[in-house]
Amino acid sequence: MDEVLDDRRPQRERTHLGEYVLIAVFTVITILFVMPLVVMVLSAFKPLAEILRTPPTLWPEAPTLDNFRTVLSEAPYFLWYRNSLVVAIAVTAFAVFTSAVAGYIFAKFDFPLKQPLFVLVLATLMIPFPVLLIPNYIIANKLGVLNSLWALILPGMVRAFGIFLIRQFAAGIPRDLIESATLGE
Repeated sequence: MDEVLDDRRPQRERTHLGEYVLIAVFTVITILFVMPLVVMVLSAFKPLAEILRTPPTLWPEAPTLDNFRTVLSEAPYFLWYRNSLVVAIAVTAFAVFTSAVAGYIFAKFDFPLKQPLFVLVLATLMIPFPVLLIPNYIIANKLGVLNSLWALILPGMVRAFGIFLIRQFAAGIPRDLIESATLGE
């Protein structure tokens, strides 16, 4: 019994040593990855002359907020934020609406070419977005919506994945439940 315990003790010590080495390696890697971010944030508080100085300094010698004032006064960040918000809300609302309608139709209605059309919708999932950039540009140009938010909203109005997701959900709704909801009207 003592021999078994003696064999385990050195392995425990080796395990602890391995853990310490692993922690040290991950600490060094973390510092290497975080250091550029730290330098960037600290440089934001330096005047231009101090940023360009050789040899560089890590800590700002004369901290200033002029860089932030310059950026906020020269760039229209609030306009960009508003545009992003408008595009995100519009794309989400249109995509939810079109996905719900198309998914429900594919799940609950029978019409000619239902399966081939649904397969065609699913096939669009295999097209990478960069391939669609030039056709989207041409369509936006033909519609006359270039340089407007509609050029960003229109391509995102219909999402194949959303149609698929709603179709799968709606297919699980029993027909009796739908019929009882229509009888209640």
